[in-house]
Amino acid sequence: MGNISEIYINLEPILDVTSAGVKNYTISFVEELKLKPVSLLGFVDDRYFDLADTPLNEDAIQTALQNGDYLDYAKIANDNIVAIYFSPRSKDKQFKYEVEVVHDLGILLCSEFHERGMVKKLSPVIHKSLAQNDLIFTVSDSTKYQVDTYFHSLDVDSVTIGCASYLGNVSEPTINEPFRPYLLILGTVEPRKNHQLIFEMIKQYPEVLESYDFIIAGKFGWGKTITQIAHDKGIDISKFAEKISYINEITESEKSLLIRNASATIYPSFYEGFGMPVLESIALGTPVICSLSSSLVEASGGLGFYFDPFSSDELFQQLHKLESMPSESVNRLLESMSEFSKRQTWESIVERAMHELSIIVGES
Repeated sequence: MGNISEIYINLEPILDVTSAGVKNYTISFVEELKLKPVSLLGFVDDRYFDLADTPLNEDAIQTALQNGDYLDYAKIANDNIVAIYFSPRSKDKQFKYEVEVVHDLGILLCSEFHERGMVKKLSPVIHKSLAQNDLIFTVSDSTKYQVDTYFHSLDVDSVTIGCASYLGNVSEPTINEPFRPYLLILGTVEPRKNHQLIFEMIKQYPEVLESYDFIIAGKFGWGKTITQIAHDKGIDISKFAEKISYINEITESEKSLLIRNASATIYPSFYEGFGMPVLESIALGTPVICSLSSSLVEASGGLGFYFDPFSSDELFQQLHKLESMPSESVNRLLESMSEFSKRQTWESIVERAMHELSIIVGES
């Protein structure tokens, strides 16, 4: 194995307010990497700074960049220096070793679920970015399979390093008043997340509202609003204000509280690179009902209740299956969920990444 002299972290995802998932992944990965005996520097464009004592928030990073130095291109192109990118980049290769963490290929594989302008803009960037890596890290085996299958002509190895929950150290407020049992649907409101299936189930099986409230939480992305999606399925949300609620913005602590107290979370997405809300639910001990799609079985450790994302019948059946489970089976499920989530740690992810980085440096 080779000796890595320095690791440069591209911090653009932390400054990007549009991608909470990639931002949180970057922060969690780097916080764990700070604990390793390696020189760690952050960079954006042509400026860099020492990451050791810099908080990973936008203001601190912007200040550090303003006071930072300019990249020494001769040095970074020749020394045993590794750069890690957490999102696709359009620039040509600058460092001797460049590694990219790939979260998903949805823009390329499921373009119908993305804005046409974004597909046109990002597709060539993704192709170029993948081609100039010395190694590709993926957040799931599902994403690795997609990289290996659709970019098989690239002479670049890919390695799954995985993903872990972001909610482990989040402090939670307390609930001061009783609440009805509810089902929680987390995720940005956009076509890929398939919120329409929830309203299709409610329309087809209205009795579900006698047992549960529905809480939909996640910022609006693009496409139709929750009100419009419900209306398309014949449901006027204003008439169900006490039964169906939509929360546009929630903090991490509020999200943790909502997950912990839900009867179950429902994740009907058509496609995910990983599916963080699924893992977060498992980690917090809340059963998951999710679509049998892309990486979601992997994210839930095979411990979820799975349905065809095109079938409201199957969704309702899986909800009924969960409701009908004997208490002994529920307890065994919760124990398995706890064991699975304990194995998904940022420490193990970074250890795996460092091992692979040492190999590529040593092979040169």
